[in-house]
Amino acid sequence: MTDRELEQRLAQAVRRAAPDDLETILSRCGEQNGSVMEMKQQNIVSMAAPKRNRGRTWLAAACAALVLLGAGGGFGWYYQSCAVASVVSLDVNPSIELRVNRGGRVISCTALNQDAAAVLFSMDGGADLKGAKLDVAVNAVVGALVKAGYMDSVSSAILISVEDSDQNRAARLRQELVASVDGVLQVQAPGTSVFSQVLTGDAGMPAPEYETFDSGISAGKAALVRRVMEMNGTIAADSTAAFEQLAALSVEELEDLLETGETRIPIGKSAAALAVEEYAGTLSLNSTTTDVDPELDENPPHYEVELKTAFGEFNYKVDPFTGEILSGPKDVLNTQTTTPAVPD
Repeated sequence: MTDRELEQRLAQAVRRAAPDDLETILSRCGEQNGSVMEMKQQNIVSMAAPKRNRGRTWLAAACAALVLLGAGGGFGWYYQSCAVASVVSLDVNPSIELRVNRGGRVISCTALNQDAAAVLFSMDGGADLKGAKLDVAVNAVVGALVKAGYMDSVSSAILISVEDSDQNRAARLRQELVASVDGVLQVQAPGTSVFSQVLTGDAGMPAPEYETFDSGISAGKAALVRRVMEMNGTIAADSTAAFEQLAALSVEELEDLLETGETRIPIGKSAAALAVEEYAGTLSLNSTTTDVDPELDENPPHYEVELKTAFGEFNYKVDPFTGEILSGPKDVLNTQTTTPAVPD
């Protein structure tokens, strides 16, 4: 075997032995500050190589040293610039996730559901935010959410979640982002509430019984859903079905449930809007639009639904747990009177 062949085999052996999963390894490591790991001596049996192989043994050792030295510099650069240090998620109904390096720069911005994909469409699906400072990227996403109409309701809400193994860094990021987002919303959507939370490294991951549920939500919203489930006791009951129902609710609805301690699961804004259109007899009108505002923290709790038709606007209140119409006109098409034409 020639020296060249030996070098090639050594390189192949190094590639096979070292897993290409540096990001996962880094995520399991805490931040090191000049720490030294003491290597305790073990009982090592030394076998001298035959004389004719000593040259090749030296060459192999030299190649290995060069590989390690080269990897060291690359490792430091990767650790600072490419490894994920924090995960920030923004949830309204769109769920958007930003992965951030230790320098506070965005590594990736991902849409977790179809609504989020539409919001990020003008940013090349989030690719335009890669390399941006975190606060700049978050403000850009919030501005896109406002532009798309997700903050139009008088009681809209956004959830900011920061996931990081370093809880001090997570708390600092949370405080900075809440202040930044609130400043943007005070100008563009002053009625929006800003909720926030800090997650541990795995706190936002769904429990094993939910692993097969493709929810299209972030780890932050999953953690919020689990808090509601723990409060109302559904974890011990039909957990998977309850998780799916709660995951479909907005951040605003989930926060109202936590605030009031309500153990029942609401029907959701879409179901409330459908109940109103059926009651009003407007399902056949393509021009009909609705605005649904959950008021689950009021007494009694209800959904306020604004129905807009060619005949005018109508307001309804809907029971959030049964779908019963509490107030508002029925069969609006049959009750409208036409104004007689004025003779010439």
